[in-house]
Amino acid sequence: YPSYFRKKLQDDLLLTWTFRLPFIKERTNAHLLAEILLRLLSDRVGDYAFVDFCAGAGGPTPVVERVLNRSVAVKHIRHGNDSEPAQVQFLLSDLHPHVRAWQAASRQSDNVGYIREPVNALSAPTRLLKKKAKGKKVFRMFNLCFHHFDDPAAKQILRDAIENADGFGIFELTRRSKISLIATVVVGLVLLLITPFCFWHSPGHLFFTYVIPIVPISFVFDGIVSSLRTRDPEEILKMLRQEGLMEGWTFMGDVERNGAVGNVTWFVGLKNSGDQVEQLN
Repeated sequence: YPSYFRKKLQDDLLLTWTFRLPFIKERTNAHLLAEILLRLLSDRVGDYAFVDFCAGAGGPTPVVERVLNRSVAVKHIRHGNDSEPAQVQFLLSDLHPHVRAWQAASRQSDNVGYIREPVNALSAPTRLLKKKAKGKKVFRMFNLCFHHFDDPAAKQILRDAIENADGFGIFELTRRSKISLIATVVVGLVLLLITPFCFWHSPGHLFFTYVIPIVPISFVFDGIVSSLRTRDPEEILKMLRQEGLMEGWTFMGDVERNGAVGNVTWFVGLKNSGDQVEQLN
């Protein structure tokens, strides 16, 4: 797929995380993802540095960073601490780095960094990630991308996360259902309506949306294929069992609706410590 059109598609996919529709979807998918992490990690969220694999144009990460650090700051004040709270750090990476978009996100927050060089999720640079984490635990994030990998590759990603990370999260905006397929088409139509307001500064994006509609056609096609390939939490858990990767970890997963249209399918694994959370059966 040509790099130019890949970046345009990534820009549209970014909107699926950050756009909300009044009366239909009051909170963005990125806010829901942040709420899930806060619910699962609670006071331990500051113990982790989050690495976003397959980050595209930034995805939900900049929003999640703001929500998590705002929550940490509020709890810090409630506990009567006068010192500055430790900031939750995020790192963007991708096999096809979208450096321009990442630089913009990094300028908005000192807590968002990025790796300029290509990063392959199948062979993550463990030493580099630990160095970037600055002594914190590493939590690997796979946002809207795990469905791209076939079973052997997906198992390899899971094994590498289990062996070299302290936690990981898989977050999808699709699932194998009629509703998900319909939602993909609806979102594609909504993008046609809002593109002039979101990408008025990009003549190329407008041209390949309305004159030669490569971008919207690619978006809907990608969404349909993604829906058909998205794994439910139980299927990911089955992979972990097949690979013998259950010991020493706790796993959770669910599908959460977000408004009248849309849902977040998620699966999270945490390396066991003194604090345990509910295990997915």
